[in-house]
Amino acid sequence: MLVVEPVQAAIWHCINNYAYGDATFLAERLLDESDSEESLFLAATCHYRAGKVEQAYHLLHTHGARTPQTRFLLARCAADLRKDAEAEAVLRRPGAEVRKEVRLEDMERQFGDRAAFALQILSSLYSRTERAAKAAEADRKALKLNPLLWKSFESLSLAGEPLDPDQIFDSADRKSTRLNSSHLC
Repeated sequence: MLVVEPVQAAIWHCINNYAYGDATFLAERLLDESDSEESLFLAATCHYRAGKVEQAYHLLHTHGARTPQTRFLLARCAADLRKDAEAEAVLRRPGAEVRKEVRLEDMERQFGDRAAFALQILSSLYSRTERAAKAAEADRKALKLNPLLWKSFESLSLAGEPLDPDQIFDSADRKSTRLNSSHLC
């Protein structure tokens, strides 16, 4: 039986040093020994970072992604594989009906720190399915959460949306100052 924490640390060490084959081998062994959401996320992450999106998708789809981090990765994989309807369904609140608008509060509650990136996925899905207004709205919400996201800024610019870079980056400075002062306490 594997001791989980040292193996997880070894996996992240391999990932951080671009040794994806080694990381994947260890993560698959860990998943076999410890069938948890955390080991599922690690194994799927290894496959995804190694460029094996289909394997990551299959793993998450088969095991059932239940945590925010596994659901986010499943949505990322589905979007990359052009399974747009599935990716959009994964990004919505579990059990929620398809509605005209994704609420920012729902995305923040569901995905926490990943919410801005989840909104970027949603924006790309909306763009691919010719829902330009919804794509722009998702990008604006992503920038509201993280003003330093170039992809959202670029997407809005290319769509002809009026943007004030000074205002966006001033907002980033204010958020950064707030975060830094909260860490000092």
